[in-house]
Amino acid sequence: MRFSGFFNTGFAVIAAALLAGGCAQTVGDINRVQPGYHSKAIFASENKWYVQETVTRVDNNVSGAIFDGYVLSNDKLRWKVEEDKLLAYRTYENVPGETYGGNLEQKTDDLYFGSPVAIYAITSHFDIRREYSTGTGEQSNVISENTTDRPWYEREYMRVDWTKNLVPSINSIDSAMSSLSFMPATSRVYQDTPNEASNSRRLTVSDEFIQIPTTYLVNPDANYCYTVGTVYWYMSNCAPGSIDTVSSFVRVDPDTEYDFVPVYYPDTIPVRDKDSNRVLIDQWGNLCDKNASNLAECNEFRLDVFSRFGFFRTERLTIDRKAGYLDSGRIPLANTWPIWQ
Repeated sequence: MRFSGFFNTGFAVIAAALLAGGCAQTVGDINRVQPGYHSKAIFASENKWYVQETVTRVDNNVSGAIFDGYVLSNDKLRWKVEEDKLLAYRTYENVPGETYGGNLEQKTDDLYFGSPVAIYAITSHFDIRREYSTGTGEQSNVISENTTDRPWYEREYMRVDWTKNLVPSINSIDSAMSSLSFMPATSRVYQDTPNEASNSRRLTVSDEFIQIPTTYLVNPDANYCYTVGTVYWYMSNCAPGSIDTVSSFVRVDPDTEYDFVPVYYPDTIPVRDKDSNRVLIDQWGNLCDKNASNLAECNEFRLDVFSRFGFFRTERLTIDRKAGYLDSGRIPLANTWPIWQ
C-alpha cells in the first residue's frame, strides 16, 4: 500500500505537469527591427530620378533674401550605394565636353556617372533574419538586424542619415543658405515612423517617389543682419529662426523619358538669304553690298527672339578643350512644362 500511494502521488504530479504544459501559451515572434530603414533595391544604379528642392516656409526674421516658394534648378540623377555613403550622380555631363571632349559618340557606357549632386551618410547595412543558435543552427522566434553573416554589399537593407547633404552643390538649399551668411545650421528630418504618422512633413521613401522634408534651424550672422536689415527695412529683428524645405525625387519612367523635346531659345537668331548666306546690314539698317568697300563696317543681321517673348531659361555652358568656355557655346533652353497630354 505504501508503494501504491507513492506511485499514485507520482502519477498525479506528472499529470499536473503535462496539463500545465498543455495550457501554456506559445510565445509569438519578437521583432527587434527598428523602423526607418530602406531597401537597397530602390536605389539601383540602373534607375534614373528627377530631383527638385523647394523652400516651403521661412520665419519672418530670417526672410528677405530667401522666401517661401524659393525653387532651385531641377536635375536628373542616379544613385550609387557605397559602404558609408549614398551618392547621387548626374546622368549627364554637367558641362558638355568636360568628359568626352564634346564628342558624345565616344560615350558607350549607358550607366554614366557625372558630377555628384548629393551625398548622404549610410549608418548601417543589414539583413532582416531570425536569430539562431550558432551551435545547432536552430532558429529562434527573435527577428533582428543581422550585420555579420554577409558582407555589406550583399545585405538587403540600409539606414541613411537624410539630415545633411555632405556635398552641397551650388544649386542646393545648403549652398543657398551659406551664400546668405547664415551661421552653420542644424537640420532635422522626421522619419516615417508610427509616432510621426500624423506628420505631413515626414520622410517618404518608395520605389517611385522620395520626399525629404527638412527643417533647418539657422542663425543669421552680423553681415546678413546688417545687409538684409538695410535693404528690407521692414524686418523687425534678426534673431535665429527656422526654414522648412522639401527635396522631392521622382523616378524617371523609361518609356516617356525622351518624350520631352527641349526648346532652344537664344537671344537672337541670324537671318539668311535664299542661298543660306549671312545677311549683312550697316549701322543704319541698310543692306550691305557684298562688293562694297566698307564691308568691314557691316554687321550680321539678327532677329530678336528672347526680348520679343521672354521665357525663364536654363543656360548650359559647353567647353572646348583648346579654347575653354565660349559665348558661342552657350545653350539657352526655355523652361517649359508639358502639362497637357
